[in-house]
Amino acid sequence: MSQFSKWAMHVRRVNWPGGPLAVRLGLAIVFIALLAGLYLAQASQMSSIGRRLETMRAEHSLLKRENAELLYQISQEGNLLYLQQRSAAMGLIPAEQVEYLLVEELPDFSPASTTTEGQHASP
Repeated sequence: MSQFSKWAMHVRRVNWPGGPLAVRLGLAIVFIALLAGLYLAQASQMSSIGRRLETMRAEHSLLKRENAELLYQISQEGNLLYLQQRSAAMGLIPAEQVEYLLVEELPDFSPASTTTEGQHASP
């Protein structure tokens, strides 16, 4: 017979105070207390998640409102009439006569024509 079997038989034979009913009742109380603790921990976690969610929702609605205000402001300031009024207030006037300049030869600004220190570009 193994030691565990001997121990199990000993536990069964021991005369518990109050009998086996008291042991079962005590185990039931401990089990119920553990379940209550788990329930409280989960309820606490859910309430903190709920508070965070409400905070994020409030922040989301605030950001949506600010975004709508900025879009409105962009549409107002991009209006042609508004731009004309602003430029007139700054002293700018529409050009009456536009003169275009003819450029005969443009310098070569390609990356191959740029020189580094100590090197010369080939003609």
